[in-house]
Amino acid sequence: MLFALCTRQTLKATDELLLPHHKRAFTQYLPGDSGELELQIFYGDKEISFDEPELFAFGEELAMKTLSLAAACVHRPCRQHS
Repeated sequence: MLFALCTRQTLKATDELLLPHHKRAFTQYLPGDSGELELQIFYGDKEISFDEPELFAFGEELAMKTLSLAAACVHRPCRQHS
């Protein structure tokens, strides 16, 4: 399982985000369907896309560690758009 899912819809700052074997994940910035830049995370046969620039740092942090707190993923500048 890529991420542990729960029934709650809102992500809280204290939530732990789990990405097992995170070194298998890699990120790329590519143009999306609309031509706008997207952050894409590739993890085995899974793909996660972020098309909102304010979420790029979140996606980058998520792909870098096995376990992260949601707050740590949100409150850092991203590589591409710092």
